[in-house]
Amino acid sequence: MRKRDLLTTALCLSALVMSSPAFAARVDYVDAAVSGNSYSITETTISGNSTEGMGGAYWFTDSNATSTERSPLNVAISNTVFENNQATGSGYGGVMYVANGTVNIDNGTFKTNTAGWDGGAISTRTPYGGTPDSGPKLVINNSLFESNEATVYSGGAIGLYSEAEINNTKFIGNNAGGHNPADSTDGGGAIYLGGWGQ
Repeated sequence: MRKRDLLTTALCLSALVMSSPAFAARVDYVDAAVSGNSYSITETTISGNSTEGMGGAYWFTDSNATSTERSPLNVAISNTVFENNQATGSGYGGVMYVANGTVNIDNGTFKTNTAGWDGGAISTRTPYGGTPDSGPKLVINNSLFESNEATVYSGGAIGLYSEAEINNTKFIGNNAGGHNPADSTDGGGAIYLGGWGQ
């Protein structure tokens, strides 16, 4: 199911419930080079979506992005529930994979989402340019991450490989199934910081 208007630079999903009794395909692959630099999700429930690989419900990217500066893509998410979404196989980001741009989340609820590899709810890409400001940015306020899981590797709730700001947010009962105390390359029941994660 897609909400895309190629004639505008602003996209909005509002007051919807996107779910399926069985797992459905990813909701949207958002490429700023095609659909514009603004995308919003508000007052919505996103549930029961599944993709093998990156982003169970969403993949945010910009095929015009350079390796030296952050993409102008801006994603605004508010008052939205994400539950029972999954990125299967060697999956990153049970709900979303953030490859480019800035994703702002306010009053989001992420529950029982899973990723096969990293970031039970969210995973971000390591900056191509080797500096934090050349990669994606994640801003989270007033949100809840509960019972999300990365079944094999790291980041039960978030696999963070780029810049982020997280404020007034609760992490409850998230799990990185691959945690091995003797191996510094995995773990992070709530958040895993890797690459340029900061």
